[in-house]
Amino acid sequence: MFIVPVNRRRGFTLLEIIMAVAILATMALAIYRFVQANLVAIRLSSGAIAADARYDGLREVLANQWQSLPSGRGALLGDAFKLNDRERDEVRWVCSAGPGLLTRYAAGDFVVALRLQS
Repeated sequence: MFIVPVNRRRGFTLLEIIMAVAILATMALAIYRFVQANLVAIRLSSGAIAADARYDGLREVLANQWQSLPSGRGALLGDAFKLNDRERDEVRWVCSAGPGLLTRYAAGDFVVALRLQS
């Protein structure tokens, strides 16, 4: 009795290939959604950080300017206004060229007014 070896190719069945592609597609979709959510979070946080940086810069300029005012009465003046049920307080001080005047090329002293609006 002679047995002829059957020449079968070993490989993946179509069902195994479809399952592998489905698993890879699910993983790719999950990674895409994760990256997309992180990019949205980064965009929102960078906008908030930029807004905070602008206010921090203004606060630093005002703090430096007001700390350099001469001591005594009348260096820092202000009025409390209310217009259309909205507060519009105003602060005035005298300064020369520099951060308070927002230019360094002015000659002399100027009265700077800052009106706060809510």
